[in-house]
Amino acid sequence: MNQFRKTLAFCAASVVILSSMAVLQANAANSPAPMAETAAFDTQGGWHDDTSGSSSTTVTPSVRVSTTTVKAGETGSITVSMDSNPGLVSWKFLLDYDSNAIEITGITPGAFKNASCGSLNSDPFAFYWNDNSKGNNTSNGTIATISFKVKPEAAPGSYNLTLSGSAADIYNASRTRVKFNYGTGRVNVTDNPALKNPTVSYTPGDGSVKLSWTSVPTAQKYAVVAYLNGNWKTLAEGNTNTYTVRGLTAGDQYKVAVLAYVYGGWNTRDFSKAIYVTPNAAPAYPKVSSQVQGNTFKLSWTAVSGAQGYAVGYQKGGKWKILKSVSASTTSYSQSGVPLGTYKVAVIAKKNGNWDTSAIAKSATTITIR
Repeated sequence: MNQFRKTLAFCAASVVILSSMAVLQANAANSPAPMAETAAFDTQGGWHDDTSGSSSTTVTPSVRVSTTTVKAGETGSITVSMDSNPGLVSWKFLLDYDSNAIEITGITPGAFKNASCGSLNSDPFAFYWNDNSKGNNTSNGTIATISFKVKPEAAPGSYNLTLSGSAADIYNASRTRVKFNYGTGRVNVTDNPALKNPTVSYTPGDGSVKLSWTSVPTAQKYAVVAYLNGNWKTLAEGNTNTYTVRGLTAGDQYKVAVLAYVYGGWNTRDFSKAIYVTPNAAPAYPKVSSQVQGNTFKLSWTAVSGAQGYAVGYQKGGKWKILKSVSASTTSYSQSGVPLGTYKVAVIAKKNGNWDTSAIAKSATTITIR
């Protein structure tokens, strides 16, 4: 009797299991087939995300850029390499760099022979390749060598080179988007002894200073600059080693430097050789020079600080007489129709309402009319 009950229970359980399996099979038959993970195509032959929920195939190759060390002002190159290439017909990468320190000068294709680039002056720098005619290119290794120049004014240090790209520009023959891992390289800029600016010395003059400087072997030319109102201003350029700065205020101090033009640029990062210069103090009396032509003479003189006017005088019978008074802004005087003879003339300044004759002998000069 007990054996009969066990057999009956087993049969009932089997019926339940078989019924459940039948239900599962019926549900499976009525369910839609699973969607394949493919990208949909638009009417122009491009790809876009499938709105029904499918996703594009993703692979993880990598692109990296090398690191190099270059002296300021000199040239160098870096390589861009690809690993684990799944097969491509198009790619476009961007290289972000410091355009204030680095200048891109060219690109040489590597494994992808007809790789090209955009403007050399663009930042980021774009380089790309596209060839749909031969199917997937599975090349690895160097895909491009990028040449550059470190600008002379670049300070020593490490400058990052950062790669990036857009999935819309990187795909294979079936128009499947390909994602990349990107590496970062560097350009390590070191100091360049050839970029040192010259050592400057000076000789003071009246309202002027004469600058002289040492030669820089690699310099193509030089620029004289002065620090005015918080900025360096170029006063002159040339190939000589001397220059006279004029129009300075007597007794005032000025900061000047000489820059060398090397490696195609001005060395504006080195102002360590700048010096302070001071023209002669303002004379207490006019310094006079003269010119004679026929029966005409011309006097020219230096300005006196604080002068309210000037007087041209001549000596006659041991006494000085005023020939002509002129304004404080006038520093020359001409007299024609002068009789033949030799004369002593001078210029005096009017200061604090009085004519200063204390140094008249020092300002006197002799002229001869023949």
